[in-house]
Amino acid sequence: MQASHKVLDALERLTGPDGYLAGSALSLADLHVAPMMAYFTAAAEGQAALAAYPQLSAWWEAMRGRQSLRETDPESFTG
Repeated sequence: MQASHKVLDALERLTGPDGYLAGSALSLADLHVAPMMAYFTAAAEGQAALAAYPQLSAWWEAMRGRQSLRETDPESFTG
């Protein structure tokens, strides 16, 4: 968990004023990081760590509400 703060710091700096990681619109960067953030925040420790990064937290709230992310959530699949 301690090492995750280096990554969270970098992502916080990347999150722009429009709320995306790489520019003013949704990009592959957002779509690549979102599933990893889903797994990271599945743990209470990940949620607590993310809370210290306001821009990244706002980005995650927006991303986790996207229909495409919800529809590809492995937890929602019933084998």
